[in-house]
Amino acid sequence: MLSRRRFLQAAGIGAAAVAMPRRLRGNAGKSLDPPVLLPNGREFKTWQPSLKFSKTYYVDGSANAASDDNPGTKARPFRTINRAAQVLQPGERAIVAAGVYREWVRPKRGGTSPAKMIGYQAAPGAKVVIRGSRIVKDKWEASHSAKGLWKVPLAAEY
Repeated sequence: MLSRRRFLQAAGIGAAAVAMPRRLRGNAGKSLDPPVLLPNGREFKTWQPSLKFSKTYYVDGSANAASDDNPGTKARPFRTINRAAQVLQPGERAIVAAGVYREWVRPKRGGTSPAKMIGYQAAPGAKVVIRGSRIVKDKWEASHSAKGLWKVPLAAEY
């Protein structure tokens, strides 16, 4: 079995790992959240630095106070992830509350470097699901052209 160092060297990145600056080595051996398992069943632990974000926005699709007109604070969160995606700048992140978000997330910009990433993460312990689908509440009607087929007219927004 190869050691981590030999594996990295065999992969062509050993020199970078061995010559890693002291500030990065401080994070060696930290678990990822959620944990990531290697093919042999052992846990992969990172040596990457923790990102420091300059600003955090909050999204909570089910909060009564949530609105995309809000500033995205904990007390006045955005309702949609896409709203956060429009305002996030490099080095900032959005914390998303639990829920199913039926939306199309179209980030306006990306990060500019590994230290200035844009982050999206679930709130601690939250299960976040993004679905591009929508629930159609309009009236379905039987098709006249095929038995067992139902149809519903869709608005242009779909």
